[in-house]
Amino acid sequence: MPVLLASKFHHLEIIAVDLIGTDVNVRIIVVYRPPGSDLAAQSAMLDLLSCLRSLTDINYPVVIAGDTNLPNIDWDSISGPNEKIYEPFIEFFFIYLFIFFKFF
Repeated sequence: MPVLLASKFHHLEIIAVDLIGTDVNVRIIVVYRPPGSDLAAQSAMLDLLSCLRSLTDINYPVVIAGDTNLPNIDWDSISGPNEKIYEPFIEFFFIYLFIFFKFF
């Protein structure tokens, strides 16, 4: 079942669906953030984090997948040029990052 986003988030490239089962429900969120680190990109990241916070405020498991285009991030320490935007979200939700491969 598709999850409707608030109109203030319609500029984001994000989609969410709820999989409703007899025993387990799960929300799947797929997100894409275009590359960039200028002020517009930083503002869009803050909107993305706000949207993700609202989408994850539920009582069942959530899976977030996608590409946030955060180059130069040290995924072991979660530090890099955009850490002031991205790190608070990760710490708030205690997200475990599964990095399958890194682009250099």
